[in-house]
Amino acid sequence: MTRQAKEFLKKLSTLWVVGAFVVGMFYTEDKYFNMLEAKAACIDLLAVVFVCMSVLAALAILYDTPIKECAKDNWKKINGFDIAVAAFVSSTVFANLTTAYPREAFWGSFGWRVGTFYFILMGLVYAFLHRYAEVERKLLYGIAVFVDLEFLWIVCNGFYLDFLGFHKQLAAKDYGRYVGSVGNTNWYVGFLSLVLPFLFYGAIKGQKRWQRISCYVGVLLGSMSVVTIHCDGIFPALFVLTMGSLYYGFANGELTRLWPLYTLFWIGVGMVWLLSLMLPMVTVDGLAEWILNPLVWGTGIGVCLLFYLISKAMQDKERPIFARTVMIGSVLAVAGGILYVSGHFSNSWGTNRGYIWKKAVQIYSDFPLLRKLFGGGANCFGLFYRELTGSDWVRNAHNEFLEYLVCTGLFGLLSYVAIFVCAIKEKTEKDPFLIAGKLAIMAYMAQAFFNNPQALNGAIFYTILAMYRRKKQSVIE
Repeated sequence: MTRQAKEFLKKLSTLWVVGAFVVGMFYTEDKYFNMLEAKAACIDLLAVVFVCMSVLAALAILYDTPIKECAKDNWKKINGFDIAVAAFVSSTVFANLTTAYPREAFWGSFGWRVGTFYFILMGLVYAFLHRYAEVERKLLYGIAVFVDLEFLWIVCNGFYLDFLGFHKQLAAKDYGRYVGSVGNTNWYVGFLSLVLPFLFYGAIKGQKRWQRISCYVGVLLGSMSVVTIHCDGIFPALFVLTMGSLYYGFANGELTRLWPLYTLFWIGVGMVWLLSLMLPMVTVDGLAEWILNPLVWGTGIGVCLLFYLISKAMQDKERPIFARTVMIGSVLAVAGGILYVSGHFSNSWGTNRGYIWKKAVQIYSDFPLLRKLFGGGANCFGLFYRELTGSDWVRNAHNEFLEYLVCTGLFGLLSYVAIFVCAIKEKTEKDPFLIAGKLAIMAYMAQAFFNNPQALNGAIFYTILAMYRRKKQSVIE
């Protein structure tokens, strides 16, 4: 019975991955905020079914295995990821005990449904997945095809190509903010940050031609969507992906295979520019508007091709030096940009993020000591913002770390940060999946400074964490 139960859990884990990446991605409604609540409800339902069936299988295993032996085996395999995830989930429970809004904290406020109940589900999903998830490579590439379709849908939306009439219920002023079936452009940034690193490494490591092609297409369409969604929050994630892939590229002898992918990114931007000459396009602003300049994307293509040729001509021992030089120069350039932006920080900065962040700090500073430690309740930021300002226009802090500081307190914030610290410290053992997983987690962290937590991205985030953890254990064993 034990062997059969474990096989069942492996198959169930595969179904969860398909559910999160395909069903969760495409399930939606045709109204702006209804879509968010509907998708969150779908994720909750998938998680409840997965957890309940996993518990039944686990009970079958316990029936044949002495509890002491089972507990001892699990205890030996606990690592920093497990502790950090458990601590963060626990923080949402503690926050529910200290909040003035226990119902909203448990179920989630304003229809976002990312309250304590959701995080408990995600913690349990992680607990089962990290022990039993074994998803076949060909299935992951199959999921990549569905992701490509989502990217294509999103790019089409950027040019008012609404073939399925999906946007007909949206007000004209909201059209540019809503993309495909993922939702708000801010939410899509988190989604793109999590999946793009896997497409990068799938394009390099795919064993079959169709697998590599599907990933190359995903990189191209994902690059085009970076412009059409016109959300600057994606660029920190892209910077982390670029620097991280460069680092692992020269460390693993794959540097010359990365430059064509970087070139493909700029080609995607150029294709958006070309299409914008022939089709009406949503308003583009910020960094997206800047890179859409032919001089910028043309220079990007030229520089990447030049660096490819230079890397190709170099000997193996010289390529790491070249890559490090590029990385240091890029970091210095970005540091200069950050200093420039900090000098222009104001209440209106980042679509009023400057004002919202200041209010988030004020909300937290006004909390009593117990609430400073354990927070005001998961997903309750908008309620405290309304108390302070009288406005219910803002539902989230537009910064996950400030969001969790207010909602789960110092304990929750430190637990959440610990998840990323564990990811950064983990060695990838030169395994492509581990490299992609680590870059996905780090890219998500970068964009989290500017965007909100929501159900779909959370489900994918904890799924990647669990699969990363499972893969690492397998590589070690």
